[in-house]
Order: sequence, then structure tokens, then C-alpha cells
Amino acid sequence: MHAMEQRRRKGSCGASSPHPGAVPCLCLFRRCHLGSHCRASGPLKKMTESCGQEQTRWITTVIMSTALQDHEISTILQRQQHRVRYSESVETGSVIFPLSGVAFILSDTQDLLRTGEEQFSERIQKFIGIHRNSFLVLSAALHGSEEWNVMFRIQKRFLGSNLRVIPVHNPAETVKLMLTMAKMTSKPQADNTRYKLEMTKAQIIEKSPVWKMLQEYQLHCN
Repeated sequence: MHAMEQRRRKGSCGASSPHPGAVPCLCLFRRCHLGSHCRASGPLKKMTESCGQEQTRWITTVIMSTALQDHEISTILQRQQHRVRYSESVETGSVIFPLSGVAFILSDTQDLLRTGEEQFSERIQKFIGIHRNSFLVLSAALHGSEEWNVMFRIQKRFLGSNLRVIPVHNPAETVKLMLTMAKMTSKPQADNTRYKLEMTKAQIIEKSPVWKMLQEYQLHCN
């Protein structure tokens, strides 16, 4: 009886199952009765998760200034398999997403404090004259009073323009910011976002007591 019980508990993988009633797993060779205890189920699960990540990964084209070719930001973008191209004709320190219509110019706040803001402001003016959706990304390990004052002076100087100033702390944060902005403004993501905003706006108007009051007022006037 003991030998028969051992044979019954053994699956096709040739190992004993600690749970006789376990759900059969998807063994790479044949069905077995080890469930989650089968050694073949681990690699299969990892392979399935990897395939899911590949399907959801967003890849785009990035044009970068040649000055950033050896920068950590360039390395991170290439590691994420984005199509990175370098150009000497774009503004120094710029990162452009042509499929999304957004452009970023990167600068270290400490460099601005050392070299002065006047020359950099001329570069920004040229940059925003070319790119309609432009962002200035100011990087600093710690944003103290000096760093915030630099950002406020630049914002004040370009107030009313199409430039948005964003503070960041490190290259990884910079890449995450740029990819988020680029993805949200790319097709079909931009169309989906616009549609959701329109639907949300319609629902707010429909349920708004002010809108209901205006409708009643219009009916009363008629």
C-alpha cells in the first residue's frame, strides 16, 4: 500500500508532490501533479511575465545634442531601447522627441551659478523660438535658496512664453519626466487623453447643479 501511494503521488516530472490534490501545472515537457512546486513552472512564469512587459513597453525616437552623447541620460534611454540619434545642429544640451512634439533643454543649476544666466538666456530664447512645446529642466542634487532663486529669475524673464521650467534631482528622474511628457503627447495616447478629458468634462457639466439651474432658467424664459 505504501508503494502504491508513493507511485500515485509521483507526477510526470519524477518528483513526489507534497500536496496530493494539487492542481496540475504547465510543465514544459508534459502535465504533472506538482502544481506550483514543479521546478518547470518557475521559468515558465518568468517567461510569461517577460512577454507581458515587452508588449507594454513604449519605444520612441529621441534626438539628442551631441554634447550629451556620453551623458548618463543617454545611457539610460539606450538601455530602455529607445531609438537615440545625435545631432550637432540642435541646441547644446537639448533632448527632442519628434514623434511627440516636445523638446527639453537640460542644464545644471550650479553651472548657471558659475557661468552666469545672461548667455544661457540667449540660448533659451533661441530654443523656444524653434520648439513650440519647450521645457527647461534644471538639475540640482539639492534645491536650496540659490537654486530656487535661479529658477524664479528665469521664470520671470520668460513669463508669458511657451517655456516651462521643471526642477529635477538626478538623471533617472530627468529621464522619467521626459518620457512621461513625451508619452502623454504622442499618438494615440494624446487622442485617448483628450477623449477622456472631454468625457469627464461632459459628465461634470451634466451633473453640475449650476448647469441644471441654467437649463431651468432657459425653460422659464421660453
